[in-house]
Formats: sequence, C-alpha cells, structure tokens
Amino acid sequence: ILTPAVDDYFEAELEFEKDITAHILVGTFALQELPRWYVFGDKGTLKLNDFSGKNGGLARIKDNIRGFERVPTGKKMGPSRTMAHLERENLEEIPLPAAEEEPYAFYRNLTASIRGEEKSLVAKEQMLRDMKVIEAIFRSDREKSRLEVEI
Repeated sequence: ILTPAVDDYFEAELEFEKDITAHILVGTFALQELPRWYVFGDKGTLKLNDFSGKNGGLARIKDNIRGFERVPTGKKMGPSRTMAHLERENLEEIPLPAAEEEPYAFYRNLTASIRGEEKSLVAKEQMLRDMKVIEAIFRSDREKSRLEVEI
C-alpha cells in the first residue's frame, strides 16, 4: 500500500476440505491498534491482542444454548452473530493459557538444530508446505485468478 517494494498488505482466502474457509488479512499500516490475531470459528472466537500471548482470550457459546448452530448459507462466509446481542450468561469466556517467557526460543532452537544439538521445532515438511501456500497466493495475485491447488 505504501511501499511497492514491500508486501505491507494482503488478503487471501483459503478453502479447505469439509467446507472450511480461512480469510487472512495482513496489514502493517493501521493507524489504530488492532488485535494481532482475531480468529473466528463456528464454535467461538479467539483474540490475541499482542505478541506476548498473555493478552486476549477465547469466547464461545455455552453448550446448552441453542439457535447458534452452523447455518448453510450457500456462501463461504458462514453465519454472523456480531450484530446480535448475546447475553453474558450464554457466553463462556476462557482465559489464554500461560505463555512461556522465552522470546528468542525459535532462534535459539534454530541455531541449536543447525549445530545438530537439538531437533528443529519446525519440521522441514511443514516449512515447505507453508512456502507452497505462499507461492500459490503470489501466483493467484499475478494471474488475477482463483487457483485450485493440492498442497
């Protein structure tokens, strides 16, 4: 958006088996503070306010509450409940689990795995799969088309 040489904004929609969809929006230019992660599911919402892993939480509708079952819409958006008022007693709020205080654990492990001292926390197969997803997103943008890929 601001710097053509840098990918400072993108949106992607990924469709998986069993009618599961992920909408991803990444932007580095926001003039108001936003949550770092905001994950919506058909059973709840997860919000992480920052990278500390300490601020945010999980909210879901209690099991005994009816009327919030997933409704087939014919679209990949799913049901929306954000405009409907939900009484607090119908909502279960779950705090985040305690996050470990080791901000450089990834880099420490990467260094140790290169030296052969530890097994890498991120499997090579996982990294390759992630790179294939990123490459497919770039290709979809270049071709200005929706892609169907097997990853």
